[in-house]
Amino acid sequence: MKTIQAEINFGGFYESIHSDYIDSNIESAFDGYYNMGEKIYNLDYTAFEVLYSKAYISMINEVCDLELEFYSIDSPSEYNFRTDTILVNVNEADLWRINSFTRYNDLKEQVQKRLDVITTSRDGYIPFYTAEEVLNDPELITGIKLSIIADYCNSDELESYLDNNNIYEDIQNLAYENEV
Repeated sequence: MKTIQAEINFGGFYESIHSDYIDSNIESAFDGYYNMGEKIYNLDYTAFEVLYSKAYISMINEVCDLELEFYSIDSPSEYNFRTDTILVNVNEADLWRINSFTRYNDLKEQVQKRLDVITTSRDGYIPFYTAEEVLNDPELITGIKLSIIADYCNSDELESYLDNNNIYEDIQNLAYENEV
């Protein structure tokens, strides 16, 4: 079965609800330790981001009945123009399910608005693609749809999914394992 790779813009980790969730659970792991701050700053934060991103993709899979596969995190060297995104592999069956999910949940208008934002020139922004190019590129349009679905899931499902699946324990265990 053919797969494509899509990029999910989920809000990134820089000063976001996602980094807050990771940080609060790392702090809980070291609760009561002397010089806790020093221990936290010496941790390999990338491992926590990968753990969280895999759980995030699992949540989207569960909510939308998909089989997305985590590929990697794409993090910018500077956060002034863009933020972290999650790259996933998407199979053909999931392409159909993603299209159905956006139609069934009345997200088509949001997809169009996002398409307009990324393809319209404005002060300080020159688009990389035209709307037609995005619509004809399965990776780009699927990434937009998955980003909209991620926003949809963030508002309703994320925290309860993470808590119900004990992701906080996984983060705390990883903190213990990586303690300096």
